[in-house]
Amino acid sequence: MRISLSLWALNFTMKDDADSDVASANTEIDDILSQISDLDKWREIFNSRGEGGCESCLAPPAYRHLQNTMAEYQELLNTIRALQPSRQNYIEILQKEVQRSQDRPLERGKPEEEGEDGAGRPPSSSRPSRENTMLLTVPYSIPRALAISPGLGGLPVSPELAVNLRKVLFGNTFHIFNYEWKKPFFKFREPYSDLGYALEAERGGARAIQMVVQANIIKYLLFTRNTGSGCSHMQSLSEVGEKEQERALAAALTDILWTAGEEQSATVSLVTSEYSFAPHLEYKLDNFTERLQLFNFKEKEDIQKFIYEHIQCFKEEGSHGVILFLYSLIFSRTIDRLREDLDSTTSHLLHVSLGNFACRQALMNLLLTGRASPNVFNGTLQYDEHGDPLEQPLHGILARSDVGYLHWSREQVDHSKLPMVGSMLKTPKLPIWVCSINGTYSILFSPNRSLLSDWKMEHLFDLHFYNGQPSQKSTALLTIGKAHLLLLICIQSYENMFTVGSMLKTPKLPIWVCSINGTYSILFSPNRSLLSDWKMEHLFDLHFYNGQPSQKSTALLTIDTHSHHWETGKRDSQGDPEKRFPSVEMTIRTKWEGAAIDWNGTVPFF
Repeated sequence: MRISLSLWALNFTMKDDADSDVASANTEIDDILSQISDLDKWREIFNSRGEGGCESCLAPPAYRHLQNTMAEYQELLNTIRALQPSRQNYIEILQKEVQRSQDRPLERGKPEEEGEDGAGRPPSSSRPSRENTMLLTVPYSIPRALAISPGLGGLPVSPELAVNLRKVLFGNTFHIFNYEWKKPFFKFREPYSDLGYALEAERGGARAIQMVVQANIIKYLLFTRNTGSGCSHMQSLSEVGEKEQERALAAALTDILWTAGEEQSATVSLVTSEYSFAPHLEYKLDNFTERLQLFNFKEKEDIQKFIYEHIQCFKEEGSHGVILFLYSLIFSRTIDRLREDLDSTTSHLLHVSLGNFACRQALMNLLLTGRASPNVFNGTLQYDEHGDPLEQPLHGILARSDVGYLHWSREQVDHSKLPMVGSMLKTPKLPIWVCSINGTYSILFSPNRSLLSDWKMEHLFDLHFYNGQPSQKSTALLTIGKAHLLLLICIQSYENMFTVGSMLKTPKLPIWVCSINGTYSILFSPNRSLLSDWKMEHLFDLHFYNGQPSQKSTALLTIDTHSHHWETGKRDSQGDPEKRFPSVEMTIRTKWEGAAIDWNGTVPFF
């Protein structure tokens, strides 16, 4: 006769379908109330017969047991009746919160979710309880449509893998991504526009990742896809529709992941609606990483197809698309290989800069080359600047990649700390460069594939510049030309020009016979030490004589090897040094030294 008290353990878990759970919970309450109502009828029977009548039909132990049971259920009935209205109100509040979360995918001001060093820590547990799951899932910021079904397959992220993921990103398990990282996704500009090929990227640490993906999108659109034409041109970038944008994004993400997996495998991480594990004392919950589902692929075509089929998980607002891709990149490289890539200078991939997380060079190199090398020089450095062996070798770039990298920082130049980017990154396989300019990332590219394979093309050429900012309405066109320098030998036919060796360029005495456009003349200096003391070559005089009757006197030329032609007319100007020496131009000159740059009517900007 006794009904088990375990019926009181009602299921309060709010899953994806809130309405279904509310109906189920109400059914259980009605069932309990119905059975307790039956007990009321028995109580009336016993009361009408009196205690003596009850004792006559039941043995004393059974009668006392029945009395205790009925007392317990009476207390339970009173409790249910008292709590039912408040529980209904609580369910209504939860339903409204779920609806608000779906309408507003991202929210500021959740210190427990999005703060970097929140004081509260979640309770330790080996498995997530249903009550905890309810409290965690209600305010989640990823819209329901962007969370895949657990039935899709894949493997749930394990607690150990989640901890290692945190450590390789932040160096600890208590930092989590803040709003500035959760907000970005891969958002294209308007289709069929001048910037139809371009991603929109605002300032923040995630911008570096978006710009590398942007470079690979350009790679796909200009050099990879089958356009039916033998040549690439800028016009094709303005003819990109929405479907082509999605295909380009899927191809770009696939290329980066496949390269990180050493062209053998890659992993894509997506978010499900269910949690894989509960938080513990050594791990801070972020309501995102704990719901990862990992999909591993052995064929590049399968990866690209899978990403394209779930492209909304990377390109829709609220998707955390940049973080999802970053997780996929790390899982594709694997934690073990990442640790082998790093060296004594770098232990994790992100660092705090101006209050936000920024990408270290190791992460940039992982995106560009597939290896998380912490340095930009070529090869592995075994010795220091004095020739002494290093305690541990420093890892640089081992091979040329499809997309290159240029770096310039006014602050680092002022402090003589500008890193020298090696030729592996400066001269990629394709004319596309991710540029770090004063700590902000942008893209330089050319549709001319032969720019890097034919040195004659570098005499005069165009580069296109895009910085990802919403304020940029069109791609900037820069014309790059060689500077007009004093040449010791100049051949009229550029195609047949040859390089003079140091044996002739640096004679024993400062006297040169010059062939200039097929005509011979003389350059000389009376200062014998000009060629023996390098300090003399900073500022010096040369005398020029061409032997022509029309020349009435020796021409005096003052040579300043530390001046630059682009400073002409600007040396005396005051104000912002960015206006006098635009950072974009200085970045280009790290690759093409002494280049003259024409913005073709565009006001120089960055």
